[in-house]
Amino acid sequence: MPLFAASTALTVVAAGIAAAQPLPLPLPDTGSFSTGSSGSAGWPDPTEPGDPGSPNPTGPGSSLNLLSPNAGEPVLGVPIETLADNPAGFITLDGVAVPDVTDTQNLLIAVVDAKTRALRQYGTQPNNSGGLSSFNDIVAGYVNTADTIVVISGMNGVRNASTNSLVTRLANSIGASLSRSDLDRMEVGAPFSMIGKAGAPTGVAYTRVGTAVGDRAGGDITGLLRWNPRLARYDFTPPPPLTYSTRTEGDTVGGSVTTTIGAATYTSHPSGPDGFVIRGFEPQTLVPAYEATVVTSNPTGNRELSTKLTEVAGRVDNAGRPYLVIVQSFGRPRPVRDWQDGADALVRIGGSRLNLLSLNGTSDYSLVGGRAVGSAAVEMGTLLSRPGPATGYLGRSHDFTYLPQISGPTGTVDSRQIAIMYQPSYSGGTGPESTFPTINSAAESYIGSQVRIPGCTSTSIACTIREKFRTNYNADWATLARTLAAPIVRPTDAAFTQAEFDAALAQLRKEVDYFNTVKTYYDSTQRAMGLVRGDAALSAKSIGDAVARDVAPSPTNTVLQDGFKVLSSVMGVVTLVEPALKDFWGPINAIYSLTASIGGLTNGTALANPTQVRIDQLSQQIQDNLAAATYGFTSVALVMVSDYGKLEAAYNEISSERWKAPVEPEALLQSLEQGIRTWFATKLTPVAFPWLVRGTPPGLGPNNANGLICGTDYDRFGRILDYYPWSDMPANAQMAATWSFGDEGRPAPWSMFITRQRPEMGLASQRENSMSQSLANTLFGGGPAQLEINLYDFFSPRYFGPEMHQANHNSPPRCDLF
Repeated sequence: MPLFAASTALTVVAAGIAAAQPLPLPLPDTGSFSTGSSGSAGWPDPTEPGDPGSPNPTGPGSSLNLLSPNAGEPVLGVPIETLADNPAGFITLDGVAVPDVTDTQNLLIAVVDAKTRALRQYGTQPNNSGGLSSFNDIVAGYVNTADTIVVISGMNGVRNASTNSLVTRLANSIGASLSRSDLDRMEVGAPFSMIGKAGAPTGVAYTRVGTAVGDRAGGDITGLLRWNPRLARYDFTPPPPLTYSTRTEGDTVGGSVTTTIGAATYTSHPSGPDGFVIRGFEPQTLVPAYEATVVTSNPTGNRELSTKLTEVAGRVDNAGRPYLVIVQSFGRPRPVRDWQDGADALVRIGGSRLNLLSLNGTSDYSLVGGRAVGSAAVEMGTLLSRPGPATGYLGRSHDFTYLPQISGPTGTVDSRQIAIMYQPSYSGGTGPESTFPTINSAAESYIGSQVRIPGCTSTSIACTIREKFRTNYNADWATLARTLAAPIVRPTDAAFTQAEFDAALAQLRKEVDYFNTVKTYYDSTQRAMGLVRGDAALSAKSIGDAVARDVAPSPTNTVLQDGFKVLSSVMGVVTLVEPALKDFWGPINAIYSLTASIGGLTNGTALANPTQVRIDQLSQQIQDNLAAATYGFTSVALVMVSDYGKLEAAYNEISSERWKAPVEPEALLQSLEQGIRTWFATKLTPVAFPWLVRGTPPGLGPNNANGLICGTDYDRFGRILDYYPWSDMPANAQMAATWSFGDEGRPAPWSMFITRQRPEMGLASQRENSMSQSLANTLFGGGPAQLEINLYDFFSPRYFGPEMHQANHNSPPRCDLF
């Protein structure tokens, strides 16, 4: 089928044949705009050299078009919906229905120009192979030729979705991935949506498939198209994340365990001193679906723990999606043999058997996971050098289920950034200043001319000073504030009263003060991160390349780029190594959670996009994505200053010092560097040493990995000698941890270590399976420039997957490993 021009719509005519028809309606938002003294087009006003309103050339984003080319557009972004309850059109953009997408039986498409937000193509195609082929051709026509955002949806699923390869091909063409369960539900008619980018790598697009036929809401994607100043394009941003936390109060009978998700709070009152609260939530709605409070200070409770963990690990919602599970200990539980089945179930939801069975009555334990959560699972506890309870954000993943994003110990997450950014707009004035209190416009214009606000040099020109907070964000507002604070006299022939003048002047002085406070906070925090500008203090690429040289994984291997884990690694370092920085880092975490969807320079990449990346390209991509998210601090600031309610709320947070910019960024930079190094180390080491192994415990085997014997071999003198595949394993790269329980229920400590895949056997290969002592010191040592990675935290399914290999001592020829 031929490709259609950008000025045509697709409509189904007869016998499943699609024809090119003239657009039934003019395309909205064609991207044209005008400029003028009012700045209504959304671009900075022209300024003369030497004018105090001229942008600061060294300010963050000063050389970028901070606002989109669509005049008057909210800085927060414009809403987009893929299966709206709107009879005029199921796909809507900025509240307006896209034409010709009202067919309830067939496939819908809308192609949006990412540079202008103009519609390039839209319409309907048959729900069959012909329609899928047409959509595949349309998407292919934009690859490498235009920057687009592509929406594909349908109220009635896709016929033969589970067997028709064209469905998967279409999804992949915009960076989407559909599960077998998704395809099965689509085949029987469940509504679905995909929103991505033509030619994007898998992991970029967002998908959502309803539970069953008629579940429109379950197949509907909502979010915002937000302007990305760095790339001069729009990015799709999902709904804001929700904060979550777990909290325990009291370690004895009568205490409580509270889980909070967003505005919902769930409290349990255990009947004993030690144990666990287990909660399961439907993954797309976070509706509570499972709850168990288990007291483990008696044999019945110990058996019940395994039963309940096994139950929740197997539970799914009506669409077959596994629950999001939160496990929180209370007191200091002590493991027993009856926990072993529960420990196996814990592995299936992202936890570690080692960690649960090694608590030993001395550590707390927190887990936020689920069978579909994978490496995003959050596991915390004193044993892991990450004391709980846990707190963080639950955000929409790319299949629109909720996953943990940035997480850390209590007190490291700020909820106000998100709440303020997404609070309803202030309703006050009119026109371009509708989100600010009403003041006399003539008085405002006069004051603007006296202060020399950019674009307000004449009293005959209408001047909207508050609009300049957006359109002239990088003007020299500090100088303007000083001028505004000086005496200004109302002219005797003014068309406004003295009272109107005084009220306008007082309001503007207050707002400009608020603006400077808020702008200074975001600019200073952005600068302190050291990740943007040409003189950036930190280079994630250099850090990553150095770690790669030390660990030496194969450069052509691929790994999952999980940007939220980078931020969580940084938070773990900042809050534990430099506790004094906790007050600064809480709000910074929130800002990053808001900017993680901002695209980087590589096609379709962002911190929030879980894409597979070659190891030799990983450090560059992480640097680019971190820089993109950090540039986004300016976008968050623009949202805050473009609305009086948000501006005042942000000012109050800063003036009360609940939000504080780092005053000595050197300490923050050191922690940032160590956090980034830690992420690269934990990401690359499992590539070079992918097998997590438990060796026969003492009594049946040696005391450590070094003494494991896997067979015999001839030496160069012809003697038969035992060979020890891990004779050179550094002591600080292995540990003894409880894997099982022996006679009389005593814990059995097995030797735990990591090794190369299918380790070499024989006398000549004994030195090839273990990391060097130097690398072990870098990873696990506690000295200067060493990362001090906790082995309980690292030897986990979150890094090595759910399989643990067992090396049986004196079992030739390979210790039964393979």
